[in-house]
Amino acid sequence: MALLLRAEELKGLISIEEAIAAVENGFRDQGEYPQFSLPRQRMMAGDRRINIHSGGCVNLSVAGTFIHYERHRYTKEDQSYGAAGKRVYMAYDSETAKLLTIIVGSLPAQLERNIWRAKIAGSWDSTAPADKRAGT
Repeated sequence: MALLLRAEELKGLISIEEAIAAVENGFRDQGEYPQFSLPRQRMMAGDRRINIHSGGCVNLSVAGTFIHYERHRYTKEDQSYGAAGKRVYMAYDSETAKLLTIIVGSLPAQLERNIWRAKIAGSWDSTAPADKRAGT
């Protein structure tokens, strides 16, 4: 039976160093197997939008999908969300096809934004001490 978790329950289960190593392995794996990850897909009907992010990491033996739903306003005067559903992540063992987990929720938004900004800017140094690392 797969684990059903709230994102908040993940806090503290792995170190930031383990998380960073997994992300780095994921990026390396994506370079080796680019066909195993799809670009984000968005399906829209007026102000309704469902976003699907699917892919896998062969070297970590995991594959899955992350999905979220939004009602948005997108005009020259107003670019905001009227409503946004909780994110849902599903992960499978890519060797056995066993469903591993379903996670509901997401990282705190500020931490997520800071990590991605640092990675995009090239200032994320996973070898630096955690308190000296950009984006934390």
